[in-house]
Amino acid sequence: MSDNGSAFRQGVEPGGMFEKNDVRLLILSVLADCGRPVSKDVLIGGLYGGGMANYFELAAAVGDLLEKALLVVAERADEVEKLTVTPRGRDTAAALARDIPKGTRKRAIDSVNYFEQAEKRRREHTVEAKKTADGYAVTLHAGMPEDPLMRLTVCVPTAELADMMKKKMSAEPEKLCEQIFGILLEE
Repeated sequence: MSDNGSAFRQGVEPGGMFEKNDVRLLILSVLADCGRPVSKDVLIGGLYGGGMANYFELAAAVGDLLEKALLVVAERADEVEKLTVTPRGRDTAAALARDIPKGTRKRAIDSVNYFEQAEKRRREHTVEAKKTADGYAVTLHAGMPEDPLMRLTVCVPTAELADMMKKKMSAEPEKLCEQIFGILLEE
């Protein structure tokens, strides 16, 4: 099947990978350069979200690399598998590194790191909006659910304002907490 116009080109930006071997090499290179286990969802989501390759090609490539023992599951917790590159996979990535431009590799690593931070933020900080008698209560739960750092509730009169507050609180919860603590602890 030709790649021209196929579904496997959708979502891939200029500089991204279309060929199966290139996608496999990109995954090996990213994991080798990261130097730490990365969850399968973060790896695939980060590369896909960064326009580096098609989602289906990425998922198939991860499966192939696991099957060929170039990747292994380093950690498994709460249904999350973290992958790492094997010594053989690292050697393969090093030998073929010149086949992927440095800029593309950097963009791929940045995308995976960004996606990993976004996942961490979603796990550690939640924001919810609930209808009340007077309007809406938007609550930020900062920190891990079992040990919250802070709960901040803001009451607003309309659903539109609640949605706007929820988006802003979700965008940078750490910054919001830092500013609130800065004001409260200021001498």
